[in-house]
Amino acid sequence: MFRRPVVRTTKLRHSARFAAKEAARVLDGAERSSLTNHKLAKLEQDNAHEDPHANIVWRKDLPNFEDEMIGGPKKKSNRKRPATTTPSAQNQSKKKRKFRARRFRNFISALDEANQKYKKDKRLYRAFFKATAPAPKIPGRKFCAPCGDWGVYACMRCGTPYCSMACREIHMDTKCERWIR
Repeated sequence: MFRRPVVRTTKLRHSARFAAKEAARVLDGAERSSLTNHKLAKLEQDNAHEDPHANIVWRKDLPNFEDEMIGGPKKKSNRKRPATTTPSAQNQSKKKRKFRARRFRNFISALDEANQKYKKDKRLYRAFFKATAPAPKIPGRKFCAPCGDWGVYACMRCGTPYCSMACREIHMDTKCERWIR
C-alpha cells in the first residue's frame, strides 16, 4: 500500500576481493631491483660507524673488580721477556703493532686509504668500484627465505622463494617487501 521511497546513495561498497588483489599486486623487475638496491644500501649503512669504545679513557679511581672474583686476581709472572736485537724480531713487533693499529677501521676509511695509495696508477685507482664479475653460466639457486630449503615457489608480490605454505605464511607476516617502504 504505502511504498517506501527508494534512496540511492553514492557511497562506494567495500569489496574484499578487490582489496585482496590490491594487496597481492605483482612487482615488475625494475621495482624488485630497486628494492634490492635499497636493502643493500641499508646493509652498507648498518656498520658505517666508528668503534664507540675506542676513545674511552679509564680512570684510576674506578674500583678494580678482579679481586672480588671467585678465583682471586691473576698473578703476573715475574719472568721477563728476553731482549732480542735481531732485525727480524724488531720487524715482527712492528708488524704486530701496525696490525693492531689498522684493525679498528671501517670499510669506507680502508677504501679511501687504498684510493689515495693508488691515485697515480689509473688501473688500480678506484678498482673496487670498477670490479665486475663475469656473467654466470648456470642460473642461481633459489632457497626458501624462512627455512633455507629449496625454494620451489615464489612470492607474487616480491619474488622471494619459499618451499611450503607454512613458509609462505611466515614470509607474508614478516619478510615481504611491504615492510621496506
